[in-house]
Amino acid sequence: ILPLESILKAKGERKEYEIKYDRSLGVRSHKKCHLSLRIKKASEDDIQFMEAYAQYKGLVGVYANEISALPRPPDLSLFKVDWKRVRDIEDNNITLYRVKPFPDPTRPKETEWFTREQIKQEWSKPSTNWIDAGSGDLGRLHVEVLSCDSLPNMDLFRTSNPLDKTHAFVCMVYEDSLVNSDVIRDSLSPRWMPWCQRAFSFRVMHPQSDLFIGVFDFDMESSPVQMALKVVKPQHNPIGRVVVNVSNFLPETEYTVTYPLYYGEIEQHRRKTRGTITLRLRLEWENQREVLSRAFTPPPPCVVSCARKMHWQVARYTVEGIYDDKKYSMSSFARYVAELDSYKKVLPYLEEVVFSIWLWRASHATMIRGEKYYYPFHSMIAYSWGLLICWDFNYAPAFFVFCIGWILLLSNEFLRLTPSKWHKPRGYFQLWLVILFGSLFTEAIKPNQDVEIIKKFDTEEEKIEKRWEMREALMAECGRNIRKEFGVELDHAASKTGVGFEDMAVSADGVRDKLRLNPLKPVLYPHQLRLRRYVYHLRIVSSIFLWKHTYYSFWITSLSFFGCIPILFIPWGMVLRFIIRTVIILGLGPWMKIVDRCYFLQDRKMTDEEYEAKIKQQIEKRYTNVLKSITDYQVKKEKAAKFRSMKKYLYGKFAVNVPRINVDLYADIPMPKSSSKVHDRGDEPIIISRRKFGQKICGDMIPVREIQFTDGGHDSVRDVGNDNRPDPPLTKMQKEFLHTIPVLMVRKLLSKMKGQLKDHSDKGADIYKREIQFTHFGDDSGKSVQDDNDPDLSLPKIPQPSLEIPMKKAN
Repeated sequence: ILPLESILKAKGERKEYEIKYDRSLGVRSHKKCHLSLRIKKASEDDIQFMEAYAQYKGLVGVYANEISALPRPPDLSLFKVDWKRVRDIEDNNITLYRVKPFPDPTRPKETEWFTREQIKQEWSKPSTNWIDAGSGDLGRLHVEVLSCDSLPNMDLFRTSNPLDKTHAFVCMVYEDSLVNSDVIRDSLSPRWMPWCQRAFSFRVMHPQSDLFIGVFDFDMESSPVQMALKVVKPQHNPIGRVVVNVSNFLPETEYTVTYPLYYGEIEQHRRKTRGTITLRLRLEWENQREVLSRAFTPPPPCVVSCARKMHWQVARYTVEGIYDDKKYSMSSFARYVAELDSYKKVLPYLEEVVFSIWLWRASHATMIRGEKYYYPFHSMIAYSWGLLICWDFNYAPAFFVFCIGWILLLSNEFLRLTPSKWHKPRGYFQLWLVILFGSLFTEAIKPNQDVEIIKKFDTEEEKIEKRWEMREALMAECGRNIRKEFGVELDHAASKTGVGFEDMAVSADGVRDKLRLNPLKPVLYPHQLRLRRYVYHLRIVSSIFLWKHTYYSFWITSLSFFGCIPILFIPWGMVLRFIIRTVIILGLGPWMKIVDRCYFLQDRKMTDEEYEAKIKQQIEKRYTNVLKSITDYQVKKEKAAKFRSMKKYLYGKFAVNVPRINVDLYADIPMPKSSSKVHDRGDEPIIISRRKFGQKICGDMIPVREIQFTDGGHDSVRDVGNDNRPDPPLTKMQKEFLHTIPVLMVRKLLSKMKGQLKDHSDKGADIYKREIQFTHFGDDSGKSVQDDNDPDLSLPKIPQPSLEIPMKKAN
């Protein structure tokens, strides 16, 4: 029985109460049981949430339509003609092509048919239909899907219509946002028009987050293919994926980048491209200093939930790829070993750097009176540190800390030697200028800029690698010849010295391919997971060393440089001598006899009862520590279970973990035909037509969703309604209504509420009951219906009886 006073004073903290057994019911257990409770005074939001939860109990993904932009299905009519021939004014035959996915709603007749030149001019124009997504407050990432080229025909021999081609759409996952573009039917080189669903403005939480992009072939659930493969593979067919490293892009610069598409992330998938994708993106930061300071902390964990399995499979392929390396496979062992062996490719470059420092080769240049002079900057640093360490070994610890940043700085300078603008990382000193002076760096890159110089540079790089491989091959051949000629003598010599068991591995030719190792899975699978963990850690270290994660590399370099300064002035020899002397004098002196009498001999003088009480006290202390650790684990387990259940109820039961750091072996680099230009702040701001909220939730008891209706303070982003005018500020009543009641489309609901809510006296206002059409995604059944009033904003719906939801009356 809980006292009323403790209930009223509770503020949501977790408390445990002991359960007392009722002896009258015959319970004779001596085991202690506890009941853990969280109690707090319910707020208005909590009451409304619980009322809505009680009304929609058993449903899954009640807010799914608010957080994801689903791919809108195309019109797959068999009798729809995609092209036609007409005569122009001069009586010449011209070919017109149907505009996909649909004409511009503001001028449907003029944009229904275009020539190839008109399509090329139109799809490159700025987008007019933007979707605001995410829940960050650091800045914005504007992304437009422009086109894809040379896609494979995924519908060949797979549909009843032999003329069917790929129905392409693009899925994007960024932090806690999941969005999709419109579907372009029957096209291997689709072009997305400015008025369709192709433009997304992501709110950024962390500057180091990657953008995951996947291209798919859309299949209707009612199509013969999906009906035949419903049990085996109920999903849209993946074509390829790209991971965009956003940290290397400069702010206030508009990039038009083209990436090659690869089916998977392992080597055999990277041998052949499956087309290309062209994007237009731009970064917009509120405060660049805050961006760098935010990068000092790791990115928050993000989980993207989906209401339906088909959408989850699309998101999972976009984020993780096609290959599941968590499954047991002997090929995974071979890939991991080959990956570890591939790191030997860095040895020739490391050798070149070491010789450059050792032999005082010029590495830096400076301008003096209009003339450029070269000097060996890093050789001077190495010589100075060598003199300091030779003079006093107390400087050695500071040198080891300094070497971490020095190696990263050398790597940054070496990588910036490439003439390709797309392979260069951001400069270390350039980032310091941003912190100190708030400098804004932009860069304009032309298509195919410096292509000949890049080819020449790549040829030199390949020459260095080939020479190294030739050297390794000759050395290996020499070793085999020596082994062949003096094998017996080497074995005898090795056995005498206690070595010589290096070559016990089974050859790849013969026995290894014939063995069936599945019975050894319980033994080998843990080693595979352990090797996978080591390889992934090595990938993270390699990505930081190669400045793929620019901000992490910058902060590690800076911390090592600043950290070596205080270490430089610490007299390590004196500190070490003081510690050793203190331990010997205090720990081995004659006063240890006093310690023995006061502490250790006391146990011998104790009675058996006193000694038992002492041991019980130690056991109780140990039990308390163990119980505390178990309680902490239980609290984390409870929060995780509640988080999963709430995410399932709010957004769907299918979840995908978005990685904090991309650990793919191969990095996606823009192709040479990509370009960039400086963004003019005077350009017309983008127009937000819809809002898709992020999936971030917080709170220990009642979840609080992150729903924001402000524009985040960006002057280049303007939120408009259906009448192309800024919406008026929402009242408190409207915000409470939208916060607690599931809605199909926030913008559509706001347009219906305009003019119907009237202000009354301060005592309150009567708000009448309204009926809204509510759609839930508890199963995978359903069909797509078209909205006659707003065909451009229609979404796949599931027929569901309308629920009459009473709105709260104002006090």
